[in-house]
Amino acid sequence: MSVKTQVASTSNAIRLYKDAQNMFFGFGNSVTEWGTPSNPPLPDTFTTQISELSGIAKVSNVYLAKKADSSSTNTFIYGDSTYEKVSLGDAYKKKANFVLVSVDLDSDSFNSNVYRSVGLLESPQYSSSVTGNIIQPESIISQGNLLTIKYIPKVDYTGYTLTEQVLIEN
Repeated sequence: MSVKTQVASTSNAIRLYKDAQNMFFGFGNSVTEWGTPSNPPLPDTFTTQISELSGIAKVSNVYLAKKADSSSTNTFIYGDSTYEKVSLGDAYKKKANFVLVSVDLDSDSFNSNVYRSVGLLESPQYSSSVTGNIIQPESIISQGNLLTIKYIPKVDYTGYTLTEQVLIEN
């Protein structure tokens, strides 16, 4: 079996970065509690849909990134690690193989301000009458391809703005 090269990882990251205009965050599990609310289960890698979908929101920010080192500038922390944002022009030189995507939500974005799962959807289909970057569940025809999903303890963002983000390694 052959191995994926660093160039392939960077190339995949660039493809994902360039396709961000077709990506949406999906928010779900707004009703059903996890068995242990503070300790959600791990999602199955074969999951294809977000349950109890509250709505989807178009990705608002996208960045190429690499693991930070001592010379890194323009850094951010995700999980327990530090990363450096990388420009498209420097992607191959700096070996960018991560894509960071994010979205901001106001408490009036969806009918429900509660969610327990968040996923990144590629090319969802929705009613042609929809304008804007927030799509309510009744206007969604298909969730499209589920690229990532995470299950989390209940989030209730009633009354404030929330930023949700995901870092994808290629």
